[in-house]
Amino acid sequence: MKHILRTGVTLLALSVVLTAASALVIRAHAATVAASAAGPSASGNAVSSALASERREVEARIVNVVMSGPLDLLLRAGATPELFIKGDPKLVARVTTRMEGNTLYVATRGIFISLGKSEATRVELTLPAIEKLQFSGSGDGNIKGFKGSKLDLRMHGSGDVMLEGEFTQLQANMSGSGDLQLQLDRNDMLELNMLGSGDALLNGQGKALSARLSGSGNLNAAAFRLATLNVQSMGSGDARVSVSEEVNGRLLGSGDLFIQGNPVRRQLEKHGSGDIIWK
Repeated sequence: MKHILRTGVTLLALSVVLTAASALVIRAHAATVAASAAGPSASGNAVSSALASERREVEARIVNVVMSGPLDLLLRAGATPELFIKGDPKLVARVTTRMEGNTLYVATRGIFISLGKSEATRVELTLPAIEKLQFSGSGDGNIKGFKGSKLDLRMHGSGDVMLEGEFTQLQANMSGSGDLQLQLDRNDMLELNMLGSGDALLNGQGKALSARLSGSGNLNAAAFRLATLNVQSMGSGDARVSVSEEVNGRLLGSGDLFIQGNPVRRQLEKHGSGDIIWK
């Protein structure tokens, strides 16, 4: 009989413990549901209020910028140089900036994990002039408002770059998977080397375009009004251009070349499987 009583007491105690645990689980679930029902605004405000904005040193002598890592860049033209790092406080602290001569290097140190574009760490930079830009990470670039005699742009990563401005000479090298979008209001000479899988979209007007296409990325310059074009196509990407005076080049790959504008002087060689289509 004593054995039966002890067993009964044990089962009763176990039942009480399980009931209490169930109540805690139900209460936690109810709190989660209530938070979800409150909508994204409540959690969004909490996240946005926790973002940091840290000012870093930068000088007017800087005309070259080298970006590395998963950092987005917003680069604007302005008389007074400024540099801010914005994002999660823990990640902002891991962003390194240093100046050597006329070059600014921006990179990351240690473990750097950014969850989604909404949480991306952003570099906001204002400079009087820019001559060279290099991207070798997964971060995107947005450059606007600059006017200059020359710009050297190099893209080695997976980030996309958008650029608006006026440059007499512009050289763009694409060897990664990132896309390039150019809005050039005035340009005398544009040299474009496409070695990767990224696409290029050109808008505006220019005098001459020299394009070397060796990757799988497509070139869309139908809205970029040109006087002359020199093209070497050795990849699988297609090219669309608008030319008014002269076209020279060779097609050695499988990509097609679409030409509109009815240029008077035409000298093209076709050795690959790609087609030349006049529109």
